[in-house]
Amino acid sequence: MIDRSAAFAVLNALLLLAGAIDARERRLPNVLAILLAAASAIAALASGGVDALALNALAAFATCGMLLVLELFWRTRRGVAGQGIGDIKALFSLVLAAPVRGVISYALALIGLAITGIAVHRPALPLLPFLAVAFICLGLLPSFG
Repeated sequence: MIDRSAAFAVLNALLLLAGAIDARERRLPNVLAILLAAASAIAALASGGVDALALNALAAFATCGMLLVLELFWRTRRGVAGQGIGDIKALFSLVLAAPVRGVISYALALIGLAITGIAVHRPALPLLPFLAVAFICLGLLPSFG
């Protein structure tokens, strides 16, 4: 049996690394995205077994599939990227690990990103650092931990 706390600790460490890389380079390396997905699958298995993994995977595909369609529509209409594909890959991993926590983290990250962008007068900032902080902080709450 996989320890749930250990699985989420590994996921959180990888997420912090992803946030640091995104802050510096504005990208999520594919190798790190794969490691995030693997750690998330293990966390889902540790949380509720194969059934939880299957339901979480369905939620992750649905959520990120809709975001991907929206992003592709945005890019064809506006001619510029709105959200990075790396952000969507990271969100997939978080929803795979913990669907409700992942989606709420995404919403909180977008709010934090918007407020920070306004405060520092920058039109574009990396999302992953905000997403990492939101996901980890929500995990500290009893109802999400």
